[in-house]
Order: sequence, then C-alpha cells, then structure tokens
Amino acid sequence: MSIQAVIFDCDGVIVDSEVLSNRAMAEAMTAAGFPMTTEESMNQFMGKADDLLISEIDLLVGQGEAVIADYHHRLNLLIETELEAVPGAFSLLECLSTHKVPFAMASNSHRAKMQRTLGKTGADKWFEGRYFGRDDVQLGKPHPDLYLLASAFLNVMPEHCIVIEDSLTGAQAGLAAGCRVWGLVRDASPEHHLALGCERTYSSYGQLQSDFEKLIQV
Repeated sequence: MSIQAVIFDCDGVIVDSEVLSNRAMAEAMTAAGFPMTTEESMNQFMGKADDLLISEIDLLVGQGEAVIADYHHRLNLLIETELEAVPGAFSLLECLSTHKVPFAMASNSHRAKMQRTLGKTGADKWFEGRYFGRDDVQLGKPHPDLYLLASAFLNVMPEHCIVIEDSLTGAQAGLAAGCRVWGLVRDASPEHHLALGCERTYSSYGQLQSDFEKLIQV
C-alpha cells in the first residue's frame, strides 16, 4: 500500500518534551501528596490530554485541576530552559519536503502549547498552518478524531497515511482512524506498540528514515 502522506504527533516525536512533561507531572503529583517518579508518570499518563488527566488524578488525589495547573507551571519553566527537537526529526522533514510527500501534525496538546514548543525548537517553520491540537476536536486521543481531521486536511485517505507516534494512546488513535502507525519508541520497549497493532517500531529516526526512503522509491 502506497505512502501518500505522513502525520506526526508532537510531544516526543518532533519536540523532545515527553521526559520534561512527565518530570513536571511527577513533581506536581509528589507535591500533592502522591509520590511519583518520572518513569511512573510516563507509564500512567503519557500521551493523555488534560481532561482525561484531570479525571484520573481526581481518583488518585482528589484535586485534579489544581495538580494540572501546577504541572503546567512546572512544564512551562522546563520548556523555556531545556526543550529541544527530537534528534533526526528535521532530517526526515527535509526528506519529505524533497520528495514532495505532504505532512501534518496531530497532537493531544492544546494549540497554544504547540505553538510555544514548535517555536522554541524551530519546528514551527515546518508545521505552520498544518498542525491540529486537542482544542480542534470534540474527542482527543485515543479517539480517532485528530488523525481523521489531519488526513482530511491533507486530502489523503487515512489508509494511505503513515502516523508516527510515541505513546500507546496516540497509536490507538492512529489505528482507530485507519492509518498505518509506526512507533517511535526510543528508550521504551516496542512490545506494547507491536501488540497494539503498530506496523513497525523504531528506537530513532535514523532507521525510520532509511526505511521510509526505500518505500517511496519502490
């Protein structure tokens, strides 16, 4: 099946924010009286939108909105001082542009945060006018709405789109939309992504780009 477009997640796929995000979440949860490590936060919260996070945190500590407010404050400080692009991401974007393969972004983050993180890393030049966030749809990931919106924007049927995702929540959304999902798992184990139905998994952009170039040359 041909590849006609690529849809990227944002956090952990283009901007290297997942560890920062979960560090901030672990600190906020710990401050609220529920000790948590960064790894534990990644296992429980990675890839989830704020509305779902608030519901889950309410069940754990009973103050979801306050914890999320503290989390965003902590995360904003980390974004300003430590955020970088995911290594290899810009090389793949250059490759897509060279081969005239259209691409877009679909993220569970709100557009204001995406604008800030994309601008901070210089990724905004690639995604200006082609990114969608949680506030663009009624239901965020793991529902398919964001990826259906992005594929419609690209005017490409979902089954001809490659979705690049790092989280299981996002991978579920891509699969539910009917897209082909490649997992960029980096430091995580790929087994859960493969069991979910991801077509391939990669620990870095190097091999992912190599495989992509082989496919578009067929």
